[in-house]
Amino acid sequence: MWIIIVLFVVVSVVYFWGNPTAIRIRKIQSLINKDRTVCDVINRLEGWNIDNVKTEALRIIVNSPITVYALYITYKGKNPTKDEIKFLYAELTKEDSVVTKAHKMNVPVEQLMGNDNDEEYWSIMKKTMDCSIDIIAAENAYYQKEARKDLAITLSKPTAIIDRWALICAVVTVMFGKAIHKRIHALQLIDTMIKFGKITPKEKEHAVCRFDERYKYFVDEIDIEMRCSSFLPMALIYTLRHPDEVPTRDSCKVGAIEAIIHWNIILEVIAQYFNDNDRK
Repeated sequence: MWIIIVLFVVVSVVYFWGNPTAIRIRKIQSLINKDRTVCDVINRLEGWNIDNVKTEALRIIVNSPITVYALYITYKGKNPTKDEIKFLYAELTKEDSVVTKAHKMNVPVEQLMGNDNDEEYWSIMKKTMDCSIDIIAAENAYYQKEARKDLAITLSKPTAIIDRWALICAVVTVMFGKAIHKRIHALQLIDTMIKFGKITPKEKEHAVCRFDERYKYFVDEIDIEMRCSSFLPMALIYTLRHPDEVPTRDSCKVGAIEAIIHWNIILEVIAQYFNDNDRK
């Protein structure tokens, strides 16, 4: 008799933990426990609702710092079926889900919610993209004028747009004193580059790491130079010109006059887009 009971318990546990629907439910519960604003994402899905009103629904246990309580998920007012739970799981965990993007960037989901319809967000995104394109165009004209075809070639590489996007974020943050969420913009930029075939999905993680590395480097370099009596961006310009090399702190690799001319070309374009006193 005891053997039968034990076997029944074991089979039940194995079924629960190995059952695909149970796995999906636990994942949904885990996402909600990690970030409560996942509930808002669920409520925005057509036909779906989650709240604390007890009803015939999918019951989710939430462990808050204060207490443990239950939330109830319904689809069109009813307890969701296995297929409907599968759909909800896919919506929350797919690659382009706002939940997945937020967790990859280690930011609250609420910071990304509404961006698809946020006019200001997309205005800044478009402004940053247009600015980076104009910087590359201005640099290319400068290189052609100086007969530096070797440097002009580097502007056609995917790294050119990533590096200049990082530079724009650094300048706007440090020099113009404006808040810009660089991680959100970086991921959106890289997703756009993948969409248009500039980089492959396999290169995405490397591209994000490169953006983070260059952004930190540019912020540090700009901050250091702004503390000096004269702004001499030789190391920064050399790093921009040589995307395949490790960012340098060496200020002797480019002449001071040449670096200042190049830097002013870049800064003038950024100021046209982001400086309140000289905005496009």
